[in-house]
Amino acid sequence: MNSIVTARVPAGIKEQGRMALEKIGSNPTELINAAYEYVLAKGELPSLENPLTANGHEKRTLTVGQKRELRDRLQKTTFAIPSSYWEGKTDEQLLTEALEAKYASAD
Repeated sequence: MNSIVTARVPAGIKEQGRMALEKIGSNPTELINAAYEYVLAKGELPSLENPLTANGHEKRTLTVGQKRELRDRLQKTTFAIPSSYWEGKTDEQLLTEALEAKYASAD
């Protein structure tokens, strides 16, 4: 069963929001449902603050768990390449070689 939500929004923001939602192919119902789902998942309201700062002045710090997760993800996506592979070659040369190898294997 669905419920109706009523809220007071300044007329200018409502109109700008309606146009923005229309532009992205959405509507107020989808917006409200997404907002409720966000609050349920995160336990907080969405923030317009820069996510890289805690209060607009200080850098945000990572928790021990976040640091561990970041380290694990980096280890899974990072691999060593012998320096002899690129010795004396420019980035453009390396890119050209990689693309040639990729397209040669596609034939």
